[in-house]
Amino acid sequence: MKYKVLVADDEYMIRKGMIKLLGKYSDLEVVAEAEDGEQAIELAEKIGFDIVFVDINMPFINGLQFIEKLKDIQPNAIVNIITGYDKFEYVRQALRLEVFEYILKPLNEKNFEDTINRITDTLVKKRSEEKYLQWAKSALGRNKHGLIENFFDQCAKQAYSKEKVREEMQYLGLSQYKQYSLGMFFLEQLENADIRKHWEEQLIYYAAENIARELFDRLAPVITFFGKGFLTLICRTETANEMEVILREYIETVERFMPVKVIAAHKSGDDTDQMSRIYVTLLEQMNELKSYPSIIKKVKQFIHSNYQREAVSLLEAAEYVNLSPQHLSRIFKNKMGITFVDYLTQVRIGKAIELFQDEDLKMYEIAERVGYTTQHYFSSVFKKELGISPIDYKSNKKKLII
Repeated sequence: MKYKVLVADDEYMIRKGMIKLLGKYSDLEVVAEAEDGEQAIELAEKIGFDIVFVDINMPFINGLQFIEKLKDIQPNAIVNIITGYDKFEYVRQALRLEVFEYILKPLNEKNFEDTINRITDTLVKKRSEEKYLQWAKSALGRNKHGLIENFFDQCAKQAYSKEKVREEMQYLGLSQYKQYSLGMFFLEQLENADIRKHWEEQLIYYAAENIARELFDRLAPVITFFGKGFLTLICRTETANEMEVILREYIETVERFMPVKVIAAHKSGDDTDQMSRIYVTLLEQMNELKSYPSIIKKVKQFIHSNYQREAVSLLEAAEYVNLSPQHLSRIFKNKMGITFVDYLTQVRIGKAIELFQDEDLKMYEIAERVGYTTQHYFSSVFKKELGISPIDYKSNKKKLII
């Protein structure tokens, strides 16, 4: 591909001589010529030039004025001044306008050839830089999620200084957010094997990410990425209520169409310097929330294995899962919707009803087998739970069977 050249000089013979001289270089093509600054501007607005040769003293708009306007139209063109004036003021202005070469008339062909070689070397380098810059931008676009994930991962490890954090956020486009929200999601797959066999984990997260991009698009720009086992979303938001509304819609949509339970947390901010800290806070919160299902499952197993013992307690269950009683009580209530004691009572009552089928068992024996030391206390709890005494319940059940 040849480099496109403009020659602008009000003297016809000099202009044509310059064009003839440039014709010796196979990688250059003079695509336009101008006899004054105004004509040169009109041409620059229509044609993209790689190289410009311009005289300083031209009518209407002189060479320096033309160069100043050209910087707005074609800032990447390599501009060279050709003049018979070796004035300091001209040279000073040329330097200010970042002119590539200040060439004095009459032209010295050897010096001019050296200038052309330097111009073409510069253009080759610029084109290579632009090529690799475009490649880097393209690669950044393709790998942006991974780069952002790595950035926050390094923040979580406290591997970056404040200056490095700002630099990375600028590079990744995160500093554009003035008021923003971070949302973090864990998709807990349901245990139904028939449902799960059609939904691989990768497919679930791919679908969940697409739903997030669609629903949160009204709070654009939106960035999503996977990190530490969570889907993380960053979006523009002006009020916490905006995020809350779409968050509820998102959770309902995902749980309606996919075999998952969504565990979510979010936090808003108005200082991008705090964004990495907010991410770390959410990560800690989500790791705790993520562990709830397995903890609750263990506690339920503990209750079903120990409900026969009167002494089974929240304290004992908390020690079993290495949590404080207060912490276990809170997460059990949040997850199950009832307290630990209420769940234990429901299990005991359910087991007692199963034992009613054995006609040889006395009521006090049933009470003891489900963790109550006295029949009286068992009867009191049973009636409070179901609104009927265990004896009446058993009797009515028997009548229904008959």
